[in-house]
Amino acid sequence: MADLIFGIWRDEVVDRRGGAAVAPATLPQFEKLDEFEPGNRILAIMAWDGVAVFDDRVDVVDMARAYMEMAQAHSCGKCVPCSMGTRVIADVLARIVDGRGREEDIASIRRLAEFIRAGSMCELGRSSVVALLRLLDHYEPEFRLAVGERRRRPRGHYHAKVTAPCIEACPERLDVPRYIEYIKSGRYAQSLSVIRERNPLAAVCGRVCVRYCEFQCRRGRLDEPVSIKHLKRFVADVQNESALRGEEPPAAGRNGCRVAIIGAGPSGL
Repeated sequence: MADLIFGIWRDEVVDRRGGAAVAPATLPQFEKLDEFEPGNRILAIMAWDGVAVFDDRVDVVDMARAYMEMAQAHSCGKCVPCSMGTRVIADVLARIVDGRGREEDIASIRRLAEFIRAGSMCELGRSSVVALLRLLDHYEPEFRLAVGERRRRPRGHYHAKVTAPCIEACPERLDVPRYIEYIKSGRYAQSLSVIRERNPLAAVCGRVCVRYCEFQCRRGRLDEPVSIKHLKRFVADVQNESALRGEEPPAAGRNGCRVAIIGAGPSGL
């Protein structure tokens, strides 16, 4: 893969800006990251615990803007630091990118990011500002230049993904944290809708799934993993007993192709 121009993950830093010959040339966390698909090279990454920049054309200010907008979109809204704080930071960064930044914006962003990290109720909120703070530590002149130039900067195209160990372990990539959060708040129809986005057989898999997700559940590091399979079964049974109806996903249109289904297990069904 391409060498890092700049990378930071936790306390490890690689800074080769200006052609500095500094070892190492990469960090272990980024060694296998090269392309999304053939010909579509990864230019930069911004994630929960750091940043990697592989191309000096990357506008880190606009990347931070897009990252905070995505963090705000996934905030559950249950605490003010995350739900309101990420919105304010995203708006300020958007204003800077649009050429309407103010001198005090950088200090305001840093102060609010520290508040979000200290006061958010969940890890999404606390981790959402870590990469931003590290960018400010190492790229603050870029942010100040964007404020001082007062010109509209072109917005880049970004690919965003929110995940968790349980999601990655699931063959369906089911959004486990989201449907469990809906169950926790008594919103069973919404929980069922999340499950049905990828699995129309919640009751079946709630009984026979081999629960790869539970083997990766972070709660298991403390005591026992969350009973993810049984929660899926619970919300499916609530539906069957109460005629609960989640939002039905739209049916795909015909495309002229035919599919052979072998077996009547969950995969075949």
